[in-house]
Amino acid sequence: MTNLLAIAAGLPYADAKNVFFYGLSRGGMMTFLALRHGAVVNAAAVVGAVYDLQDALNTIKRQSPALAERPEKVNVPLLMIHGGQDDEVPVAQALAFAGKVNALHKQYQLLVYDDDIHEAAQHREERDAAIVGWFKRFTK
Repeated sequence: MTNLLAIAAGLPYADAKNVFFYGLSRGGMMTFLALRHGAVVNAAAVVGAVYDLQDALNTIKRQSPALAERPEKVNVPLLMIHGGQDDEVPVAQALAFAGKVNALHKQYQLLVYDDDIHEAAQHREERDAAIVGWFKRFTK
């Protein structure tokens, strides 16, 4: 993802002052990895993201070194959206990560659709409108 930022910066039609990350499911994890590695963006939004890879791997009965997604490395406004009935990534991960981000006084918003599944698919229009609104808040 960070390579894409460099490519976009060289395009005459790209607005390098207004770059946002949107990650859905595994893309959410990739968003966190890019932020951890210093990607410079205005804001980020994740839907159904994996916040704790070790927990996710344990859930599917595999062992792997933990990917410690460090909330202190999230230095952009973060919108987190999750389905309360997500059976792929437990909503507890989003709640725990939100607690960590909150304790660090980071700017974030957490939307949980209690009756929804992974990707908040049943609330697609509302979810997408929230993401667009979030990005508009941080457009320069």
